[in-house]
Amino acid sequence: MLTVKKPNGEWYVKGVDFKDCTGNMYGALCKLRDYEATGLEPGDFRADSYDKCVLYRVNYLGDDNRTHTFYCQSKEEAERLETVLSMFGYKYVTLDNWDCQAFIESE
Repeated sequence: MLTVKKPNGEWYVKGVDFKDCTGNMYGALCKLRDYEATGLEPGDFRADSYDKCVLYRVNYLGDDNRTHTFYCQSKEEAERLETVLSMFGYKYVTLDNWDCQAFIESE
C-alpha cells in the first residue's frame, strides 16, 4: 500500500510531500487513498460491470490502535453501527458517505 492512515485520521502517501502537490494531484491521491481502503486489487475490476452508488462508511480506532472501516448500504444501518461502537467504548468513531462503483452481477 502506498497510503498510510494514522489513528487520528491524518494520512500521507509514502514519498510524497503534499506541499509540492497541485490541487489535481492531491485529488488523485485522495482517490488512491479511498481505493486502497477498499482492499480490492486492480484485477478485481471490470469496466463494464460497475454502477455508481453511495455507501456509508463507519471508521473507528480498534484495540490494535489501527483505524478500521465498515461499509453500510443504508444511513440507518451506519448510524446504528456508529452508536453500538461508541457504546462499547471504541474511540474516534466517525460516519461519512463514500461514492463508489458497485459490481453489478449479470444473471
